[in-house]
Amino acid sequence: MHKRNPIRDAVSVALTGGLAAALTGAPSTVLAQDEDVLEQPRQYVTGSRILRSTTETSSPITTITREQIDTSGNVSISDVIRNISANNFGSFYERSGVAGGALGNSGVDLRGLGSGRTLVLLDGRRWANSAGRDGAVANLNLIPIVAVERIEVLRDSASAIYGSDAIAGVINVIMRKDFEGVHMGVQFSRPTQDGGNEDQANLVGGVTSAKGNITFGVDYSRKSMIFNGDRTFSATGLSSFGFPGSFNGTSPDLSPGGPFSGSRFISTMPDPRCPTTLGTSSTFPDSVFVAPRCRFNYAATSASDARIKRQSVFLKADFDVGADTTLFTRVLSTQNESFGRYAPTPQVGGTPFLPTMAASNPNNPTNPAAGFVPVMLPDLGLDAMGNVITLTTSTAYTGPFNLSIFYRNVPGGFRDTTVDDDLLDIVLGVEGSMDLFNGSEWSVALQSSRTKARDTSVGLASRDGLNDRIADGSFDIFAVNGPTSPTVAQSFVVDGFTDAETYSVFGDATLNFDAGELAGGPVSWAFGLEYEDTEYRSDFDAIANAGGIDGSAGGDDVMGARTRFSAFGEALVPLLSNIEIDLAVRYDDYNDFGNEVSPKIGVAYRPVDQLLIRGTYGEGFRAPDMDQLYSTQSQSFNGAIDTLGCATTDFNGNGIPDNQEDSSLFGPGHPCISTQYNNLTGGNPNLTAETSENYGAGFVWSPTEDVVIGVDYYNIMLDQEIGVVPLQTILEREAAGDPFFSSLVTRNPPVPPLNNAGQIINVTRTNSNLSGRETDGVDINGSWNFGFDAAGDFRATATWTHVLNYDVSILPGDPFTRLNGQLESDDKGVIGLGWQRGDFSGQLNWNYTGEITDGLASGWMLSAWSTFDLQVSWDTPWQGRLSVGARNLTDEDPPVDLVGGDSPYFLNTFHNIYGRVPYVRYEQDL
Repeated sequence: MHKRNPIRDAVSVALTGGLAAALTGAPSTVLAQDEDVLEQPRQYVTGSRILRSTTETSSPITTITREQIDTSGNVSISDVIRNISANNFGSFYERSGVAGGALGNSGVDLRGLGSGRTLVLLDGRRWANSAGRDGAVANLNLIPIVAVERIEVLRDSASAIYGSDAIAGVINVIMRKDFEGVHMGVQFSRPTQDGGNEDQANLVGGVTSAKGNITFGVDYSRKSMIFNGDRTFSATGLSSFGFPGSFNGTSPDLSPGGPFSGSRFISTMPDPRCPTTLGTSSTFPDSVFVAPRCRFNYAATSASDARIKRQSVFLKADFDVGADTTLFTRVLSTQNESFGRYAPTPQVGGTPFLPTMAASNPNNPTNPAAGFVPVMLPDLGLDAMGNVITLTTSTAYTGPFNLSIFYRNVPGGFRDTTVDDDLLDIVLGVEGSMDLFNGSEWSVALQSSRTKARDTSVGLASRDGLNDRIADGSFDIFAVNGPTSPTVAQSFVVDGFTDAETYSVFGDATLNFDAGELAGGPVSWAFGLEYEDTEYRSDFDAIANAGGIDGSAGGDDVMGARTRFSAFGEALVPLLSNIEIDLAVRYDDYNDFGNEVSPKIGVAYRPVDQLLIRGTYGEGFRAPDMDQLYSTQSQSFNGAIDTLGCATTDFNGNGIPDNQEDSSLFGPGHPCISTQYNNLTGGNPNLTAETSENYGAGFVWSPTEDVVIGVDYYNIMLDQEIGVVPLQTILEREAAGDPFFSSLVTRNPPVPPLNNAGQIINVTRTNSNLSGRETDGVDINGSWNFGFDAAGDFRATATWTHVLNYDVSILPGDPFTRLNGQLESDDKGVIGLGWQRGDFSGQLNWNYTGEITDGLASGWMLSAWSTFDLQVSWDTPWQGRLSVGARNLTDEDPPVDLVGGDSPYFLNTFHNIYGRVPYVRYEQDL
């Protein structure tokens, strides 16, 4: 038996089970009587494979209880998790305007390292990644809120325990079990601003007998859209692609000092029908001329937040099949439907894109017969040194010109996208105990998970279809000879489809036992094996694959499969009665990129009963996802300046490198002129894993039974981060002599007499292991229980995360610095006050998100944001509970920047536009 200290146990339980009440400020009863602490059964704690009788570990854990989930007033697990302070860089959530099956996705991004580097578990086992978002991120929206008993957030790396992805931390969602009776609940939320209505209904029940328990539940929720136009600050967003449209005109150069090679740009001109004031035209209500183009207010028709409808059923059961053996199972099925609306499709003009219009087209608005006014342009010539100069004469360019067109297909209707995201997850296993090693516990389980995402988009536009209608004269896009036909505009409207699926079969076996005796007690051991077989596919429709659709992000088809074998071991070593060391190591072998070994060590030291000092060091990794490995490698043509070629070419033979000459001297194809070069993009089967080093230290101090204070420092270093390098960057680094980037560029030999770099044949721009990130910061947690005889019992809670540094090295060899454009909030926290008196209880939370900066020299910043949540509940005499509350009680809009920001002028990964959300919830035991 371990030597037990009741005060120490109470401190530990307060830390891991009660301090996190600050997450929502909910009252907590974790500072229970010592007898309750001592009677806790042995259980797994997130971040360890060893069965423990207490929840204390060397790693910091935040626990969100069922009571706190209810008190938050949220109707989805994703909303609850996004509020934790360690999520202070914001997270992806379900919103309109995203593609690739991600419309209804919601993730969590601990420490700002990306959702793919935060591992999500369900009951300690890996939660299936969504088929959307490239199959690389878990979708929290597929977990029904009614099924959740608690959420444990490990604020530490755990690759030594769980393997890939656990670099920034672990979210472990623990489902309800051993439930007895039937409990139902309904909630209705109605924001006081337009949009965002929420409805939820759920039921959970359970039956217990001497042989086991069956717990089941159903959950239904829906949330309506919020349009950008529903908020004054996001109601205007002007695009260069308007209806009516605009065009760039080009013509052969008519200067008497020339002619020069190629075409001369004439000007950018709007359709004359474009109104000069937004909202004044009944024909074009969302269009306005802002020089030099006719702009379109896409925010007037597009949605900000997607419409979500979710329905789930779950069952969890365990049965004793022998004196020491239990059969357990879990079945969870979720259907998540999301809908988003975007403005009508924009269509960009010019080579290599479409649409264009030939000068000879009968509908060309620059034809003099159409009333076009000639453009006077100054003539150009060459001086004695060959430099381009402006002459004192001018020439009238009368048209018609070749046109590149900027157009939005408003007559074709809205772009509407529906994503059906479905999940079926089944676990079947056996666990028990045996006499091996004088008593041990074992577990064997098999898990099957399948997720499907079907993305259907209507209202897209065929690029070739539009251009063909312009070329044959049937679509008079500028109404030169007649009205622009809505029927023709709708004839090149197309639908787009994306189907994605992940399927995983996962098996695991774990053995726990005690062996060996030290001064502090027996050494606890855990060993285990895992095997996983995963398939992922993503199919885009043929037109999107060919790059022929406007209004869709398109994508590459992916077909990949991988197997993984893992072995792990952990030892809890009590060196002394007040010092224990947790050692863990894990080996992961992947068939597609290699293997990784992940060690971790944790130390917990208690110099006195009221103080716990702890620290950890670990190494982690993230396996390249299958989209990064297996997405189709495709030929692309991107524009860039050949930096090395420009520096080594002397086009006119005057002994001066062309990079020191006036670039206007050179025609198309010259290395000093931006030219489209053949480059290979897509997956890279030679990728290796991203790796990390993590360390942290902290303390928990409980000066009295009612006060607990915790402070933890974290430091994470990510290396070999996977990414794609811009073409221009590759060519600039090649010119600087960087061997890594030089190896990505293939050239022809130089052609005499020019001793230059040789013409570029190809540039490899597939996914690559680049450099990484470094971040560190501090988590602060605290709680205080107090009471007054007449007023009732109170609990004050606080949790806060402060980022000390967040630096990025974009490319190998670059220093680690604050990245320009990196959005960062250095502070995020929640301070709460809970109250209970008899059958009544209440909760007030203050939510704080600090200033958002982007690291640019301009000092761009969004101000801090504070909101308050309030809930009051009454436990009825008939075993019901009525709760009335409001999120964002004071109706605070998010910080916006209408001057330096971009539409919609707020950051939806950090803030939301729901405003005040009053709600009422009723629960009843049946």
